[in-house]
Amino acid sequence: MKTIPLIKLQNKKIIPEHEKLLSNIEEDQTIYVHDLDGITRNKPDLCVYQKISKKYDLWIDSAPRNLGDIVDIFLTGAASVIIRKKYYPQINIGKIREISENKIYTTITTIDEDTLYTNSDGLILINSEEQTNLDIQKTDIIKKYANQKEVFVYEPEIDNINYWLSLSIAGIITDIENYEEAKNWIQKKRS
Repeated sequence: MKTIPLIKLQNKKIIPEHEKLLSNIEEDQTIYVHDLDGITRNKPDLCVYQKISKKYDLWIDSAPRNLGDIVDIFLTGAASVIIRKKYYPQINIGKIREISENKIYTTITTIDEDTLYTNSDGLILINSEEQTNLDIQKTDIIKKYANQKEVFVYEPEIDNINYWLSLSIAGIITDIENYEEAKNWIQKKRS
């Protein structure tokens, strides 16, 4: 199971607390970039992506709104793009695949069969309080999808990781300040 640190960008830079911690992360590590400017204002921080993509394998979550936005993200050196249906409702993943072989993940905040894109490379579940300890039907949907595609869960609470491990997901995305603790905790559970 992978453990991926999440950094936040705001006001055209990595937030200071995350930038300090990023220097401790090994080169070529996958980093989940949560771009608040891109998500909230449709102003992705492309220059920051380009700068840090030289050292890390970036998964960019900036809520691209169209194919051009996705092209721009991949041109910065990003390895994967995260698409939020709310901001790109008319998504055509086939068109994206015509221009890039990079991975395409989609996010969901609620779990039902209609929210899952079968032609994406995987799913990012943005966890919220009510999703930890899902009911059996929703748990079955996640397990079914995890057998076909990669499922990653954004989980800011270390105490909830054990629950997600039981669902056979591909990995946990956690805030960079929790990364080492989450990684060590998962390694200990797996050994």
